[in-house]
Amino acid sequence: MDTSNLTFKKYEAKGGRFSPIVSINKNGNIYFSSGVTKKYGITESSCVGISLYYDEQNKVIAIKILKEKEDGMLSIKTGQGGGATINSKAFAVRFNFMKENKVSVKEEYAGQYYPIEEDIKGIGKVLLINLKEKRKQG
Repeated sequence: MDTSNLTFKKYEAKGGRFSPIVSINKNGNIYFSSGVTKKYGITESSCVGISLYYDEQNKVIAIKILKEKEDGMLSIKTGQGGGATINSKAFAVRFNFMKENKVSVKEEYAGQYYPIEEDIKGIGKVLLINLKEKRKQG
């Protein structure tokens, strides 16, 4: 094969599970991609749980990664692929993310989001999820 005429273009992956993405699934659970767990050090050995906060007016979730136990915290489960999940259905029900049947999340909330790390007065360092800014697919 004569390779002198070949002009290759490099493929550079975008997205995927290595991107720092937080998802809210149809059941109301919150999933952290392996990109989030790596970037923010979320492992079952280094993180005892998660505390969730919600600003109803601005539709922003604050996720606090806990190194020590706290009242009202949720447990975290890490998966084989490096991601992690928290069972947050009760949170979704409490803040009216669920449809009337309380079985699935309203379409406006289910989806993927890019977390933003901030230090919030009275709470500490958190990951913010703006529910008005869903990740665009494609």
